[in-house]
Amino acid sequence: MSPFLVNPSSPLLHDPLTVLLDGTWLYRPAPGTPTPLESYRTRRLPKARFWDYDAVAGSNPLGLSHMLPDPEQFAQYVSELGISGDSKVIIYDGVGSMSSCRVAWIFTIYGHENVSILDGGLGRAVDEGLALEFGEPSVWTTTNYPVPTLRQQYLSSYEDVLAYSQLPSTPAKTFLIDARNAESFSTSPGHIPNSLNLPWRTFLATHSASNEVTKQWIGKSWSRLPQGEDLVSKLEGGLGSQAAEAVLQDNAVVINTCGAGISACILWAALRSRDIDSKVYEESWEGWSKRHPLR
Repeated sequence: MSPFLVNPSSPLLHDPLTVLLDGTWLYRPAPGTPTPLESYRTRRLPKARFWDYDAVAGSNPLGLSHMLPDPEQFAQYVSELGISGDSKVIIYDGVGSMSSCRVAWIFTIYGHENVSILDGGLGRAVDEGLALEFGEPSVWTTTNYPVPTLRQQYLSSYEDVLAYSQLPSTPAKTFLIDARNAESFSTSPGHIPNSLNLPWRTFLATHSASNEVTKQWIGKSWSRLPQGEDLVSKLEGGLGSQAAEAVLQDNAVVINTCGAGISACILWAALRSRDIDSKVYEESWEGWSKRHPLR
């Protein structure tokens, strides 16, 4: 099985079975910002393909966007991307390690064993000497990916979250972790009862770009998932030492939430990088607030 995190010097990037995916998605981009697809068509890692969040999303009774595609949708879309069951999929994004985590979660929940995140994303890759490809993307051959079975252990239902939220206090071995910023969590609009707050923006480790090519084509900074003692420190800071210890020992049920199910996958991916399994409640606050309108 491929390592979950790979760095730009990994020989896996040059493996003939490897498929690179640009999984960039932008949250509330500034006016005039190129779309992720436009950026991909302008510059990318050589032979990379593009994961279109809008093109592959499942339906939801609340009308929420960017939900998990159903197994048939997933199989059809990855077939169109030329991915087969033995492909070694490496996902990156233009921010660093943000929306790529969501794509990695989707592949994992559908049982694709060889899936990795390029730690630090496109910015780190170019900073560390990987070349960019410009012009029209490469052409690939489509495949016939088998319809997968969803692995429920990575997905939390509304009913699960509702049950935890109604307990008299935060359970000692179950943690609802909200990745939204502290202001949204603590003031308006609020949060799911019994949640703890671990904002994704402060959770990621941000680095300044050092390469002029990176600054010109990617941006002035890039981010990566916290690792080692940095991850321990950030979990302790957000959850408290006792809860962090239970999580790090894989001795707790962890349900990650956020605004709309994307940044929650950053927390999921950080834990996954330490072989700790957790769940994502992908309806997150957007779905919860529709089911529980504020009065």
